[in-house]
Amino acid sequence: MLSLILFASSVASPVLGTEILARSFDKNTTLVVAGDCHWGNVWHFMFQCIYPMMELRLKHPDATFALDLSVQDEAFRLYHSKQLGIPRPESIHTPTFTVYAKFIERAVGNLKYVWKPETQSRITLNRKLSRPRNKLVWRTIRQAVLHSLHVSATAASGCVYVTRRHAKKRVLHEEDALVAVLTEVCSPRPLIVVAMETLEFSEQVAIMVNASTVFLERGAAMAFTVFLTNGAHLVYIDGPEDSTWMVTTTDFAHITRVVALTEYDNFAAKLHVNVGLVKEALSRAANSAEFTTNLKSRTRSKRSLD
Repeated sequence: MLSLILFASSVASPVLGTEILARSFDKNTTLVVAGDCHWGNVWHFMFQCIYPMMELRLKHPDATFALDLSVQDEAFRLYHSKQLGIPRPESIHTPTFTVYAKFIERAVGNLKYVWKPETQSRITLNRKLSRPRNKLVWRTIRQAVLHSLHVSATAASGCVYVTRRHAKKRVLHEEDALVAVLTEVCSPRPLIVVAMETLEFSEQVAIMVNASTVFLERGAAMAFTVFLTNGAHLVYIDGPEDSTWMVTTTDFAHITRVVALTEYDNFAAKLHVNVGLVKEALSRAANSAEFTTNLKSRTRSKRSLD
């Protein structure tokens, strides 16, 4: 007979309560987690939901997790209401929510959804933005997703630029000029421009797995860097404040930071990028063994080019 364990925790560690990690549960236990993850942004979702749940999963590999969606935002509740036996309008079915659902189901496993459990007690994950650095957790998330999608991390090839042109904020004024520079840098390999929000989850993962070099700006797409293949190179364009901690890579990839976003404002509708600075920085990086000329190297490196 399955037992349903619901309890609250005071958070003693940066991500979740140490008393939760210390407790023992048998394989028939269901751990009910408050479903108030940050569903509006895939990067926040990765850091504030998937990461702490995977930390729990590593401690309790046989337990079943249940997300209480009654505490979630209206749009996500409606999206999942079909699984919960509640009618929903078809207009709520969007690619974004599909990505979130598949992401957590593939990564965490043994997951189901519940609606307003009889008791209000439940595991409470700390939603405060933290900087989780446990590489074992990131590697486990990566392996679980790749295994569930039957994706093999083989030798990567090709350049990818993740555009923000469809985003609600921080769209680049000079993106066309930037793409031209990145195309030149990648030559003779083609540069593929992708908008992650237009792709299915499996396609998003495949894009990262099959890329030898990925260019992106500081933002939600950093969540997918966890799927980069060994030896791949991540080049991210940043503002004055170092955002390397936002990268979810498991140390498989080389990281190059290019400080070229001028007058950075996290809530601005549009941003300016110094394309000349990007070109100069990448030209210097291309002459080092840390860049795309040495993709087979398994040595992790990080350069900050400003």
